Amino acid sequence: MEMQRIKKSRIDEILYSAAMSLIAAATSGILTGLAFPPFSVNWLAFVGLTPLLFVILTSPTALRTVISGFLAGFIFFLITLRPLVSAHLWSGWQDGLDGDATLSQQFIVLNILWVALSVIGSLFWAVFAYTTRLLSAGCLWRLAIFAPPSFIFFAEWLRSLVTWQYHWAFLGNALIDFETLRQLSALGGVWLMSWVVVFANILILSLLLTVWAVHRRIPLMTAGGSLALIAFAMLVGSWQLETTRSTIPGEGGLRVGALQHHKDDYYWSDYTEIGIDQSYARLLSQLIKIGNGRLDLLVLPESVAITAVSLDGSRTDVMPTDMQIDVEQWEKTFFRVMDLADQPPSLVLGMSVIENGKLHNSLVYWTTFGLEHVYHKRGLVPLAERKPSFLTLLGLAGESQYSPGDNSRPATIGNAYIGSFICQEVLIPRFTRLPVESGAQILVSGGNDGVFGDKAIREVHAQLAKLRATETGRYIVRAMKTGISAIIDPTGATIEATENDEPTLLQAVIYPMTHRSIYLRFGDWPLVFAGLMLALALVSRNWRHFARKRP
Repeated sequence: MEMQRIKKSRIDEILYSAAMSLIAAATSGILTGLAFPPFSVNWLAFVGLTPLLFVILTSPTALRTVISGFLAGFIFFLITLRPLVSAHLWSGWQDGLDGDATLSQQFIVLNILWVALSVIGSLFWAVFAYTTRLLSAGCLWRLAIFAPPSFIFFAEWLRSLVTWQYHWAFLGNALIDFETLRQLSALGGVWLMSWVVVFANILILSLLLTVWAVHRRIPLMTAGGSLALIAFAMLVGSWQLETTRSTIPGEGGLRVGALQHHKDDYYWSDYTEIGIDQSYARLLSQLIKIGNGRLDLLVLPESVAITAVSLDGSRTDVMPTDMQIDVEQWEKTFFRVMDLADQPPSLVLGMSVIENGKLHNSLVYWTTFGLEHVYHKRGLVPLAERKPSFLTLLGLAGESQYSPGDNSRPATIGNAYIGSFICQEVLIPRFTRLPVESGAQILVSGGNDGVFGDKAIREVHAQLAKLRATETGRYIVRAMKTGISAIIDPTGATIEATENDEPTLLQAVIYPMTHRSIYLRFGDWPLVFAGLMLALALVSRNWRHFARKRP
């Protein structure tokens, strides 16, 4: 009887311990998820990972660690990826919505995708948890060394490789609104910022263990070391902020504008004979006539026209022939508009372009001389602009509508070299780095976040635009059809921005930048460093020692 009571007590203790580990992991997932849109309580990122780190440090078995990591990641991604489902109302994804939209094919597929992506992302959190446990072996200071590189390598970088390389809900993104810490991206991209966030969680864990633990020396030393590194990061961020500001010329500025306009409902009568939105045609005419010489460059959003411009007279099979207009007709339209002023601005607008029989989503540059430059979008949006072949298994077409571009060559407007990116390309740093590496001194972007019903999407894209400006050290002029349009300086600070979907013209003077940040020169070096750290630690690990039962 006594043995049975002892055995039952032991089982109860194990079950209680396992339940507390799962509760701690779930708490981590919730708190970390709330740090990102749509909730945007960004300071929670500094504490959200702490419960999971405690489980990793104290878990008696690898299985419990893996399950805890998976659970935390699953809840985290369920929260942060939910806004993506709001794209089900976009008729461009699949034409014809009859009856209840929540019963549509898009809605069902996007919900399946939401859960599937959450499961995939949580697997990488499980790998992070297991690897960190393996290398820390129950030691707090080893946890402090290996948790940050393990998280950015597995939970962020490897995870992004299987989710179209999108930097969605990276821990470092929670620091974008903190001006000083945001400057770390100019040194090492979002990876360096994520490193700091994990260190902040280790600091919180160390302070808690200092209160709870019997032996306080190691928790105190770890807390002191983490605090010193965070303070150093803030000092480096302050230095980088002043460095970037000192590189802004202050003369030779370009007067730029970003035009935003959107209607809830569109009809065929809302478009001109060549397919441009009549509202934009009127606004353009008024702005150019009234603002003669006030702007050098005016950026318009994506989806300003429903037709495509053919650069070489070729046609494509993916859209009706009568919606494919030769470039000469478009030039006549813009010449008429530009003739209204002696000094009209150069125009940039997002539209569909046909070249060599292929349809592209493009930014087109128009000047008083006609078509000046075209950028074809390289990072096409899965399920919308390109449809993965696996969709055929779900009864959806697998053929892509658009073809990707292959060139990031900047445009030349006056004395400035201007690089381009379109809409969701803001989620992938290389699409802003490549044009800058090709000589771009300013970056412009057009887009349309209105295809998502959830406003959290536009918040994510607007925040990441600040990060891309800081990484590259370039001004960004961003015109979005439904907001958030913005003009951003090289430190990531917003000069002008829209607050709602109302028709708005943003104006500012910006300067061509030639400074090359450390991130531009050396790329993702924190990520490479993290991979080398983990590889060396795993290779040199004393496996025989680890095989012994941990206390």
